[in-house]
Amino acid sequence: MINKNKIAFILEGEKREKHYFTELIKLEIFPKEIEIILLSAKFNLYTLWQELNKDENLDVIEIINEKNKNQNKLNRNDFSEIYLFFDYDPQQRNLPKGYDFKDVIKKMLETFNNETENGKLYISYPMIEALRDIKENTCCSFYKCYIPKEKLSSYKEKTGNKNVYNNIKKYTKETLEMIMAIFLVRCNCLFNKQLHLTEILSWYKKEEISPLMILEKELELYNKNKNIFILSAIPEFLIGVYPIIIN
Repeated sequence: MINKNKIAFILEGEKREKHYFTELIKLEIFPKEIEIILLSAKFNLYTLWQELNKDENLDVIEIINEKNKNQNKLNRNDFSEIYLFFDYDPQQRNLPKGYDFKDVIKKMLETFNNETENGKLYISYPMIEALRDIKENTCCSFYKCYIPKEKLSSYKEKTGNKNVYNNIKKYTKETLEMIMAIFLVRCNCLFNKQLHLTEILSWYKKEEISPLMILEKELELYNKNKNIFILSAIPEFLIGVYPIIIN
């Protein structure tokens, strides 16, 4: 029997990712009757794909249990919904020879497209630090929306230094609303729209912009010049579960 009051957040890493989501939960933006369990995969999306490839009957909770012997053992029926948060990280090529990371990440989004079934996957471009990659009074990131692949090694440092949004413990609900609004404005640019701020949310929901649709736009950019358009998975997820008003 599926537990209707328990939701799993599967996070790629253990330290920073758990810290981010622990602080988000403290803001009480989720219903009080819902228990959110944070599970750390401790491996990236491409490793998860390889594990699933070994046995198509495995579910993601089983894989987490197998890879993390010290975590409490749970099963799929413990949760009504599962959400996965992983990084794009195109420089991480821990794949067998002959496999293209672009094909793998697309396959993963097609597999994890429903939170009540296999789970729903959200991807941060290029990584979890995209959440804090914002400047005051502008929608631009520290890299002006795009980051070239060759600069990914300095991304964490660049977004952390002298950044007023580096400390998530200081985030408020108003901060989250601002971050969601910035995410929508960036999507407006990614999809080559020229909408007014008050129109973007309606467009986003009407078109049912999905993680797979975002990936397809990201791959167009990457194939063209190895650029990554900076987007965080966290506001993308929150827009679907948390009311936002764009003024």
